[in-house]
Amino acid sequence: MNRSRSAVAEPVRIWRRSTGAVSLPEVHRTVVVPVTASFWRKLIAFSGPGFLVAVGYMDPGNWATDLAGGAQFGYALLAVIMVSNFMAILLQHLCIKLGIATGRDLAQACREHYPTPIAWFLWIICELAIAACDLAEVVGSAIGLQLLFKIPLVWGCLITASDVMLVLYLQTKGFRYIEAIVIALIAVIGGCFAAELIFSKPSVTGILSGFVPGSHIIANQGMLYVSIGILGATVMPHNLYLHSSIVQTRATGCWRGQPPVCYRAACFRAELDPDRHASRPDCDGRFSQFAHQTLATPADYATHRHCSRRAGNRHFWRRQNHAVACC
Repeated sequence: MNRSRSAVAEPVRIWRRSTGAVSLPEVHRTVVVPVTASFWRKLIAFSGPGFLVAVGYMDPGNWATDLAGGAQFGYALLAVIMVSNFMAILLQHLCIKLGIATGRDLAQACREHYPTPIAWFLWIICELAIAACDLAEVVGSAIGLQLLFKIPLVWGCLITASDVMLVLYLQTKGFRYIEAIVIALIAVIGGCFAAELIFSKPSVTGILSGFVPGSHIIANQGMLYVSIGILGATVMPHNLYLHSSIVQTRATGCWRGQPPVCYRAACFRAELDPDRHASRPDCDGRFSQFAHQTLATPADYATHRHCSRRAGNRHFWRRQNHAVACC
């Protein structure tokens, strides 16, 4: 085995470059999620990033397109909203897996995988998209403040900008504070929508029939334009960048005396980029360094996976127990 290891070359990296920086370093892995926790405990622990991402689907663009569709066509475009949400759920799920499996957010993955010209092009169009989204949010908040409290638009924009500064300040104090504020605001919005549903008394049969897609959505030009607006307002790229980043605020890993579930993830990370994870001063970094040094060949990694599946991690855990000392 030692002779075969020395004859095999180093694992091939799939990243063009590696900066070694983590996403959101001030809050990176600051919320501990124990492996021994129950399913509901883990669900609650990871619900914070989910609520933050949910805010992106409550912007004025979504409400404007949905209100326009409902005012013109009633319940006919509910199928478009359902399909758009399914597409958004799939993309958000893929971004979560990207952040957890590789330790990178979507922006870092694009920068480190694509050639430099493509990375610069993606950065420029993303900056333009961010500016356009921020403009809509700031102006929308200013209009809302004017409608509710008769505040001038200029002062409304300044209040909105100061809210952003407050959120950035709370981020340095702990990510849970931001999550608590966002969850409270979402609860207020949800209560308002629930009250509107009770007062409006919608038709149940009309709602159910609206979820059935039909060719009339494409044949009708007005329906098609509003449907495109609903799809564009629902599937938003900035939510994908955000979710792949904030999911890394959760510190997932193994605990002493537990089966090395995170060891397999560390082996995978080490195969993707040994230098990046071997240099990180946390638990995953030490596991990745150990994985890169010990499982030098794909056959060794396959043997470890075989032992993990057939023996419930007992054989490999006993053999490598002396090296598993962190966490």
